[in-house]
Amino acid sequence: MCKFYIGYIKIHVSYAVKPQGCHYSNGGNQMQARDLKNIIESENHELKTQFCNVPFTITPDRNIYNIIRNKYKELALEAQTKFAEINEQFEDLDDLINNAPSAFVYCIEKALLELIQDIISVDIYTIDKDAVVNMAFDGVYFDEFTEAFKVIDKKYEKILTDLNDAEYARELRKESRPRWQSATFGGNAINAWSNQLDATAMNITEGIAYSLVNAVGNMMSRSYARSQIKELFNTMSLRQDMVNSVYDSCFNLHLLLLDIVEKNTAIKFDGTVSAADTQKAQAMFNNMMSISLPPEKRDAFIVQIFELDPYEDSFYSKLIDTMGDEDDSIGKFSEFFGVNIFDIKNDILARFVNDNIGETEEDAVKCKGLMEEYAAKIGLSTVQIVQARNIVEERLKYFNDLYCTVDGVLMDSRAEADLAREELPQITAIFETVTKPTDKSDLDYENDLIEKRKQIDSFKTKVKDKYLESIDALLSDFDRLFRKEGKFDHSLTREEAGAIRAFEYVKGMRITSFEERDNAVKMLTERLSHLGITEAQAENAYAYLDEVEKNLCVIDGIQFANREEALKATAELNEITAIVNAVPKPDKNSVLPYEKMLDETKAKLESYETDVKNKYIGIIEQYKAKFDTTFRTVGFTVYETRKEAAAQRALNFAKSVIPKGYTEQDLIDARQKVDEFLLTVGITFEEAEQVSELFRQCYLNVNTVDGIAFNSKEEAEAARAELAEITAIMSDVPKPNPDLLLDYEQKLFDVKAKLESYKTPVKDKYIAIIDDYIAKFDTTFKTTGAFSKAETRQQAAQIRALKLVKSIAPTGCTYDDVDKAIKALDDTLPKLGIDKALATDATDYIQAQENKLNTVDGVVLPDRENAALAKKELEEIQNIMFKVAPPQNEPLLSYERNLLEIEDKLSQLRTPVKDKYIGIIKKHLVDFDEKFRKVSLIKTAATREEAAKERALKFVKSKTYNTVTDVNNARNELAELLPELGITSEQATEANEYLTNTENKLNGTAPQSKLKGVFGMFKK
Repeated sequence: MCKFYIGYIKIHVSYAVKPQGCHYSNGGNQMQARDLKNIIESENHELKTQFCNVPFTITPDRNIYNIIRNKYKELALEAQTKFAEINEQFEDLDDLINNAPSAFVYCIEKALLELIQDIISVDIYTIDKDAVVNMAFDGVYFDEFTEAFKVIDKKYEKILTDLNDAEYARELRKESRPRWQSATFGGNAINAWSNQLDATAMNITEGIAYSLVNAVGNMMSRSYARSQIKELFNTMSLRQDMVNSVYDSCFNLHLLLLDIVEKNTAIKFDGTVSAADTQKAQAMFNNMMSISLPPEKRDAFIVQIFELDPYEDSFYSKLIDTMGDEDDSIGKFSEFFGVNIFDIKNDILARFVNDNIGETEEDAVKCKGLMEEYAAKIGLSTVQIVQARNIVEERLKYFNDLYCTVDGVLMDSRAEADLAREELPQITAIFETVTKPTDKSDLDYENDLIEKRKQIDSFKTKVKDKYLESIDALLSDFDRLFRKEGKFDHSLTREEAGAIRAFEYVKGMRITSFEERDNAVKMLTERLSHLGITEAQAENAYAYLDEVEKNLCVIDGIQFANREEALKATAELNEITAIVNAVPKPDKNSVLPYEKMLDETKAKLESYETDVKNKYIGIIEQYKAKFDTTFRTVGFTVYETRKEAAAQRALNFAKSVIPKGYTEQDLIDARQKVDEFLLTVGITFEEAEQVSELFRQCYLNVNTVDGIAFNSKEEAEAARAELAEITAIMSDVPKPNPDLLLDYEQKLFDVKAKLESYKTPVKDKYIAIIDDYIAKFDTTFKTTGAFSKAETRQQAAQIRALKLVKSIAPTGCTYDDVDKAIKALDDTLPKLGIDKALATDATDYIQAQENKLNTVDGVVLPDRENAALAKKELEEIQNIMFKVAPPQNEPLLSYERNLLEIEDKLSQLRTPVKDKYIGIIKKHLVDFDEKFRKVSLIKTAATREEAAKERALKFVKSKTYNTVTDVNNARNELAELLPELGITSEQATEANEYLTNTENKLNGTAPQSKLKGVFGMFKK
């Protein structure tokens, strides 16, 4: 239901079937034949009836308006029906866009003509046909249709805008002559309104070529545009909205009629429902529904509500839902006002069914009975409850179909469904053993599948059909796979496919022996029956196995005539390869026994009968040839003769067996090994001249110790013993460096003396090293920096001492660091060759660090104890001075007294750190005296008494005096202030006189007061 607010008129429109006729004297379908004048003249009277057992009065105004309203409602329903038929005739979206506006005009033509007839009937002749048409089309009366049409038109516009193809857009948006034209109306008004609806879309294509030429990102293909247009045309909800809007817009014409008549005549239509009436009726209805009233009061309340607004569907719906309408009294009452009570009651019943339909079939059956009872309660007969009955029947059908559906198959009856449920487990048990065919499946698979199909087909219900179809599909798949049928391959016959499968079967076997080949022939013969072919048809497969037989007769690359010869060759090959594999390849270490072994191996191979031996005899001959070359190659040199190579090999071997640091016994052992080696290379010791020379030199070297040759073995052994002791001594002597001190030099002298005590000349080398260290030490000791060197050892020692203490007690050090520096200096000075008297820089530095540590608040204390006491006193002083501030202007004597107390406390402290703070206190005291005596910016009193008197007078003058009490308060405050100023009340004569004079003025007794009488009047 839609609601329209035009001026003060509120109309309720129902889209449903037309009213069944009014049960009152002015009802019926004859309303459309009556003009407005006739309605006003014949219906201008009151109607009385009963509603909810309470008298209900329909005023003359409401009666007239109701007849007009129902008349135009009939016209609107007729226009809607006509447009709905036209809507079914639209061929495509372009047809709809171009013709819907003219179709609308065509459908409402009858209502427009009736409106003109009505205004003429009440003598309105100043408004002609064109004026009426202009009012209708220019006003808001057709907004519903305009908006519904524009929703479709704008979506069409969007499709064309996104289409970056101006020419194709023009083709889609072609103009066509309207197929529905009004027989009576036309001209500028209708054409202008119709064109206005279409104006935007008609100009879309003109802008496409300009505005979207670069909009590549929004580009649409023509095919996509066509699909979008088709989808929009098939969106029936949008088209139904447009059909419904025809009713709304046409029904609005009765509002235009009322407006024209009231503006051009003295006729007033007071029977309409105002917005205030609607609001009041709604509030009353809500209150009635929320409270409990006695029946008689409730019924009277209902009548008042419906007298205000008898057109509100929700009132009827809630009232019937609550009270029922068993006698159809509410239904008959509503028909007079054009309310579609049939749809309202059916909606109520549908809601009841949906609320009670339940979740089970039993619930639905129960709901069906309740539905019929409830239908009677609200005044519907069994033939009028199609909507609700359909809901129940659909739910019952759902449950029946649910029961009759077995494994996704709908059975014809519940009995069949029960049988199907019994058969299904047996069918699925069979089907579970079914597998999909593969390219390896053979006729056994097909035969098994056919047997299972027969078993499933023996069942009676339709539940088997799905499984039979699946098996048929699998059989088809098997046939296709068996015959290797593909998208681009021609189909094979079963025999051709079987022959190919037989060949692939044997080709897939791994055959490495004659036994496996014989077994393959046997397996192939057995396989043929599964492939559906004979041995003759498997010709290629058997040929392949013959070729395998021939290949098995190839032994080590040699083709043998038959299986027997091949087997003999295989046996010999196994022995030959075992022999040859045991022979290493010649390398740089191979010698003459290796060559002898090769000759023996060749003779053994030549004793075999089959030709497989020839290849391996050739390998041995290659080894022999390679051995000769490798034997004559020593290092990177290839010698001309084996003798030359043997001599070099012997020399290399001799060097490898003589150890470093060898002894005479080592040389004896090495000579024995060399003699054995010479036998393997084919020469004697005398022929190996270089080896003989090597041993001669080695025997000479046995008596050489640390580069010194001795005349006898005994002398050499004595030198070796001394050398061991000397090297042990020298291992403890580091090379001189800048960190070593005089104790290092003394150690060098001691080592030298010890070395000189040895007898053999091996000591001389190490004495020379010590002398060099002694000479270098003097230089390193004097080196005090990377680029600095002292002139004398004393200067170097002084610099080293200062560096030492600085490294231990740097800036910011502690007392512990100073103590460590002192100890380190005492320990080090003897090693530097100076005493403290000469190490003044170091001792002065230590004292300076000590003084820094003994400095408290800028005061150097004489020792650590005094420094500790000063730090403690400083903390106390700082706590006292925290409360001390410089004197402010006009200070009091209490400030001075406080400073003197603090000065006394500070004076009692022992350390000189107090002196600075006592000085600060003294300065504050001086400043206080000056500020106390300063009585103005330019005046300083000579004495404190003089300053105190002036400050007392200034104090009392600063007060405000309105009553004598103010004077007394000031006198009391002055008495408290005078001790802080250092004078008595007798000395503060001027201040006291000022207060006395002020008091006299307030009392009106002062001789100089001109207002004494006035002040006296206000005294209490």
